[in-house]
Amino acid sequence: MQLCEVGRLQTSQLPRKAPMVGDVLPVVDAVPARIVCGEPFAIQLSVSNFSKRNITLRLEDRTQTDDLILHMEAAKLVGPIAPGETLAVDVALLPVKTGLRLKHGLFLIDTATTAAVEIPMPELFIERRDS
Repeated sequence: MQLCEVGRLQTSQLPRKAPMVGDVLPVVDAVPARIVCGEPFAIQLSVSNFSKRNITLRLEDRTQTDDLILHMEAAKLVGPIAPGETLAVDVALLPVKTGLRLKHGLFLIDTATTAAVEIPMPELFIERRDS
């Protein structure tokens, strides 16, 4: 090796999950295989509590669009969830438009701290109802 020789950095990226931000982690577990316009359907979530206290959450829809409507009371309470526990939650939606849709604006709000975490929703294909 000589001085002033060009060197190469030989590192590889390590795959890992993103670090947790906050106390609550919502994950979509199941989506129906077939979703038909005008017929309510449920998405199954697991909501994990990584804090050191019991958490009660409120499901809130802050959406400005009407493609997919939350099909239940607007402020459903979820929990309480004990520290380190995971709770299964069904979120009912009513599709009113066909095509590929992405629902933004569904949040879980901590009733004690008012901290909000958005539910990461997958893209959904809404089929036309057969006549």
